[in-house]
Amino acid sequence: MPVNRLVPRDGDGFVATRLYRRVRRGQHLDLFCLDMRSHRGPNPDSNPRVAGRRGEAGILGRAQEEWLIAELRRSTATWKVISADQPLSAPSTRETDLDGPANADDGRPLGREPEMARVLSAIKRYDVRNVVWVTTDVHYTAAHHYDPERAAYTDFDPFWEFVSGPLAASPFWTKDDRLDGTFGPRVAFSKGEDTDRLDVTPRPDNQYFGHLAIAASGELTVTLYDGSGAVLWSRLLEPELSSGRAAPLR
Repeated sequence: MPVNRLVPRDGDGFVATRLYRRVRRGQHLDLFCLDMRSHRGPNPDSNPRVAGRRGEAGILGRAQEEWLIAELRRSTATWKVISADQPLSAPSTRETDLDGPANADDGRPLGREPEMARVLSAIKRYDVRNVVWVTTDVHYTAAHHYDPERAAYTDFDPFWEFVSGPLAASPFWTKDDRLDGTFGPRVAFSKGEDTDRLDVTPRPDNQYFGHLAIAASGELTVTLYDGSGAVLWSRLLEPELSSGRAAPLR
């Protein structure tokens, strides 16, 4: 994500000592860029071999978690798009640990998942409307819908997560048959390789990117493409109005 190093600001925007930031794009969009690597602790509930590793089992860190919740509450943009480093529920292929928040267990939040559960619950508690997650890292493209009615952890509002990229990399097989069910993901669309080889040559038909377009009226259209520009999947999202049940700002 672009970083403006000329105008450091506290609270949002670029700050020299951190990567996470809020990027404002007018009336309808605030983009929240997360850092899910610098503060990533062990995920002991996903792999016994890392259970003794020091550090808190988080992925955002307490400061970033609190920052994200506070900035989402302050945002007046129609859409709050959270750019995450990894999908919330896709397990990694690494043997020693999992890269993302998930611990490959469909039950209650464990490992790094309690941190994400607190963020999702805060979004619901403070009635933050129109939150969409976008992510990459897994070398395929997908649209995931999360719903508490399908979840082991239920204290959150339904939301979408869109996955694409990276471009110009060997494509992976989709992991959507192994999504962690803690937050109730459902696969609306998914496309990747049908092999577990990691040396597949990048081609236009196996590279993927996504595009989010917001109309002047506030509707958000999400489109997933392959590298040739062919449309693979598209969805129009109508903005939701506040329910009026938000906890007060303090």
